[in-house]
Amino acid sequence: MMDLGLGDINWDDVDENAAGEYTPVPAGLYTVALTAIEPKQTQSGGRSLKATFTVQSGDFANKTIFENINIVNSNPQAQQIGRGFLKKMFLACGMPPQNDGSVMLHVPVVVKVAVDPPRKDARTGKQYGASNSIKKIMSLSEAQDEFQRERNIQSSMPNNGQQQQQQQQQQQQQQNNGGYNNGGGNAGQQQNNGGYNNGGGNGGYTDPNAGQQQQQNNGGYNNGGQQQNNNNGGGGGAGTMPWDQ
Repeated sequence: MMDLGLGDINWDDVDENAAGEYTPVPAGLYTVALTAIEPKQTQSGGRSLKATFTVQSGDFANKTIFENINIVNSNPQAQQIGRGFLKKMFLACGMPPQNDGSVMLHVPVVVKVAVDPPRKDARTGKQYGASNSIKKIMSLSEAQDEFQRERNIQSSMPNNGQQQQQQQQQQQQQQNNGGYNNGGGNAGQQQNNGGYNNGGGNGGYTDPNAGQQQQQNNGGYNNGGQQQNNNNGGGGGAGTMPWDQ
């Protein structure tokens, strides 16, 4: 018999629905710590570990992420994946694999989390809601590289403002072959950041009174003071990732 020490609770005052449904955290990188790990016997006679990770900071601090880790499974691939994940857990915590799982408790690591859609258990017919799964577990130092890669990917994608500007550029870059192009009220070629763009004609005349001019006048007359080269728009920011909050 296991005494849970619950004799002083008035169960009539307890709302069994107070906990509500589990809501997964959005996909992304999170600093977490292992707060519980429990061995389980599977219905097929295998063994697994139920690991509970708790988010340490940011908007989702104290939210929990659960992961079932196969240790002994009739499916060799599932067993290999589970053991590989467990080994990586130990290494991310800065220690070799060992029998004592408690040494990993409360050690901060970083996980890459996905959101899995609702599913129905094919064997039992039970319906489960959306849930989280951990796709990768890293040490804090490894996460720095992962975050930088994510940042580089996002920064290489133009944001909506850039896309609109590029569309305007395509519309505004009227190829003026041989004519006088003094800009007028047209914004002209918007690839000159900070400079005054009074030209844009290929082979045409560019106003010599312009301060900074873009070198897109191929073969025409160019007499403009300081010249600005290699101005092709600004890059978009990486945005905010959950791990960076």
